[in-house]
Amino acid sequence: MVQQAVSRFTVLAVLITISTLGAFGCSQDGLDPNEVDNSELNLAGKHHDHAAAGSSAVDHSSHVGHEAAGGGATGAAGSGETQPVVEHAVHTEHNVVSGTDTNAAGSDAMDPATHADHMAAAASGGDANANAAPSGAADPAMEHSMHTATTASGAPAMGPSIDLNTLPSGDPGSSTVDIGTTSEAPAGSDGVGAFRTECDLSHMAKDDPIVFPGKPGAAHLHSFFGNSLTDANSTQDSIRNTGNSTCRGGIANRSSYWVPALVDAQGKVVEPLKIDVYYKSGYNGIAAKDIQQFPSGLRVIAGSAKSSSAQEHAYWDCHGDYIGHPGSIPQCSSKADALNMVVEFPQCWDGVNLDSADHTTHMAYTSNGKCPSTHPVAIPVISFNVLYPVRDVKGWHLASDMYDQSMPGGFSAHGDWFEGWDPEVSKAFIQNCVNKAVDCHSHLLGDGRDIF
Repeated sequence: MVQQAVSRFTVLAVLITISTLGAFGCSQDGLDPNEVDNSELNLAGKHHDHAAAGSSAVDHSSHVGHEAAGGGATGAAGSGETQPVVEHAVHTEHNVVSGTDTNAAGSDAMDPATHADHMAAAASGGDANANAAPSGAADPAMEHSMHTATTASGAPAMGPSIDLNTLPSGDPGSSTVDIGTTSEAPAGSDGVGAFRTECDLSHMAKDDPIVFPGKPGAAHLHSFFGNSLTDANSTQDSIRNTGNSTCRGGIANRSSYWVPALVDAQGKVVEPLKIDVYYKSGYNGIAAKDIQQFPSGLRVIAGSAKSSSAQEHAYWDCHGDYIGHPGSIPQCSSKADALNMVVEFPQCWDGVNLDSADHTTHMAYTSNGKCPSTHPVAIPVISFNVLYPVRDVKGWHLASDMYDQSMPGGFSAHGDWFEGWDPEVSKAFIQNCVNKAVDCHSHLLGDGRDIF
């Protein structure tokens, strides 16, 4: 009798246990497969953008830019998710802590095909996309960037509205190697070796083959110069071997240079006049003779798309009328011939990697007049000078200004460079101009040839 009672009690206990586990939805490994691990959500403010699993709400806790400690882009799907997630509901550039680009989607995540034209409906009423049109917008070509921060009232801060009907067509570029001969010699200098080139606008697109490779439309709107075919799917091989070039020298320089688009107070895109790209030596304590050729396919980012205050290596000035280096877009006087966005790139390469997970740590700026031991290879000091017409700049912002739009625009200035020079040509101007500390202006190769 005792044994029968014990047996019946044991069976009853097992049944109760099974029923209890079923009520909590436990799987074999003890975790609900429909539950999101809070340790990955980083709810303590670690600069991730997430939507809670099982819902369509998006956490707008932070918009994150380029400077991070890792790489990759991740979409975490919630219960009932049937579509992959590729930065649909919120624009993330790079996580500062982990380096990941993370969007966790709920069961109602939007179809990727609608990413460029619509915003995911957020249960909280705050919805976002990278410069995407809000639901019910009168003009489907008018996009709105949603920042993940909030205004003083607690409402989500909006990025600039962009009228896609105003995108300039750009220049088709040259399909030939545009190099000739000249009797003009380089000019002497003050110890700084200098080679420059200039490029017209090629096209505009919401692509970034460095930060969002293989993900068309995932970035904020960029202005592209140089290689005419640069898009989200560009690779080292395609940059070097395909496309026209809007730069001097034609396809001798298929490099791609891009910066965030500039937008006026009415949402119209401001067409840049051109970009001047400097390759110089003699700065920061490194001797001109010690500058080495950059490797083919090098990818570099400078400045930060997440910045909402002045930066050290990305700033503005008024070309032809010195006013200093303000961090936001200045109002230039009639004395200036152009508004200028300046981006200064790090000079020191680690000698191994063409890119890094965060797109920055394979490069470094000089310290105490030399390159750090971790980045021993000194390449030319590269800087962008992106010139715009002088106008009333009230209300102007960059497409990457994902902060309160009542603040001055332009704090998120940054630039990307994907190297695509013919190695023989870049070797020529580095050896004959940069290393010899002479000024080759914006067309001389220093060996009796010029680019046009």
